[in-house]
Amino acid sequence: MPLLAACGGSDGGSRDGTTSNKDARKILPAYVASNVVTPDIPGKNGSAVGFTAKLDLAGLKTSVPKKLGKGGEVTVMSPFWGSPPKDDNAYYTSMNDLIGVDVVWQNQDGNTYDQKLGAVLASSEVPDVVVVPGWNMTGKIPSAIIGKFADLGPYLSGDAVKEYPNLAAIPTDAWRRSIFGGKLRGLPMPSSYVTGIVPLYRQDIFEQEGYEVPAPATSSWHWPRTPPTRRPSAGPAWT
Repeated sequence: MPLLAACGGSDGGSRDGTTSNKDARKILPAYVASNVVTPDIPGKNGSAVGFTAKLDLAGLKTSVPKKLGKGGEVTVMSPFWGSPPKDDNAYYTSMNDLIGVDVVWQNQDGNTYDQKLGAVLASSEVPDVVVVPGWNMTGKIPSAIIGKFADLGPYLSGDAVKEYPNLAAIPTDAWRRSIFGGKLRGLPMPSSYVTGIVPLYRQDIFEQEGYEVPAPATSSWHWPRTPPTRRPSAGPAWT
């Protein structure tokens, strides 16, 4: 059976059937904070961690040092905004080599992803992994998830998740969004919009107009409120 990966947005869709808190506690994975990097601003009560400077790549630890994959191919359908990269690009190739599995990305237009998602889940040809954004969790999607996605509970519930450090680092409450029909059927991808977006700016225009890049993080929030007479072309990039 395929695997569900849910990301972003608020939970606008309903789950078929309800799961009590008592039953959910038996299903939800344990939580083990990641020690790959020490944040400058630790998270509190589930909030995202923060950094005040770029990380020293040479000093980063490896969360999973061993290559766990043993060959084979995994298909992943995901929304994508922009021109999809080539299948043999350096990033995909390097990741496949590190994990030991050939991941075949079926990138779909993010603007019309809801239409593609509905059609695929209604068919018999469902990829191994399907990304379902929170804003697409409507209509018959929850019912389709119950009928077509695998139960991950035997592999991830409770302390079982500790075999997978990166998954164990997901806060326990975030996993509640992955319970469908009383079963754990997906991997949540909790991310705040602040840390999930990289602000970009046109350095050439800034230099030409004499603009200064805000240094403290708080300044960047006030800068758009008092823009210069000529606003530079700048915008966020999804990561």
